[in-house]
Amino acid sequence: MNVFSQLGMAFAVGGALGGLYLLLLWHSLRLLTREGRPTLLFAAGALVRIGLVLLGMYAILHLGDWRHAASAVAGFALVRGLVGWHMASRQRRTANQGG
Repeated sequence: MNVFSQLGMAFAVGGALGGLYLLLLWHSLRLLTREGRPTLLFAAGALVRIGLVLLGMYAILHLGDWRHAASAVAGFALVRGLVGWHMASRQRRTANQGG
């Protein structure tokens, strides 16, 4: 496997980690209104989310080198940025329709 396909794979894994992180965050936020201890739930969820991302990034760094880790971080950041942009534009559309 050549370097570009390895970097692409690391980028995709980073993006998947970003998607998993945001999915678990969304799930934690949905559960906050249903549970009796929202602070504990949110803190536990944060530890799980951060732990999974760190474990994934460590595995990428361990299997490759700094370029693979940088590619994975770029994939993570891209997914985070795209979801943030989508949510902001969705909120603006909702505000414009209501006003």
